[in-house]
Amino acid sequence: MFQSNTNTLHSVITLINSGASDHYFVNKSLFISYILYNSSKIGLFTDKGSTFNISGKGPVQFLIEVNRIKQKIIFNNVLHTPSLCSNLISISKLISKGVHVKFAGEGIIITTLENHPIMSAVCFGQLYIVNMLNSSLSGLTVQSK
Repeated sequence: MFQSNTNTLHSVITLINSGASDHYFVNKSLFISYILYNSSKIGLFTDKGSTFNISGKGPVQFLIEVNRIKQKIIFNNVLHTPSLCSNLISISKLISKGVHVKFAGEGIIITTLENHPIMSAVCFGQLYIVNMLNSSLSGLTVQSK
């Protein structure tokens, strides 16, 4: 599991995750608009049997760079999960929107049906990390449990 040495927006990494059922983002500041749940909903880690809180939902906007081109990405219906250590982008949600997810070399490339790159992630251990321009890997340490 990744944990940050600092508590800033820039220390939260974004992972592409094959086990996530939804997109989950930690920082409320990335939400364009926000629907607060009256009472927190509970999410479940299926492999660990533990839970996490879901505080609300809404669209999230962030900048990425693919092939040296900066792009604005917007995901709708993202769940706000402030207790998680990283943002999670769901592969199954991406595929349901009609994009292709290709595992290639040392990472993942996400493309449109016309094969235009939308997003990429690099492999770090067993994790696929998205290169968000408003995020940084500096100050991160690997912690095993």
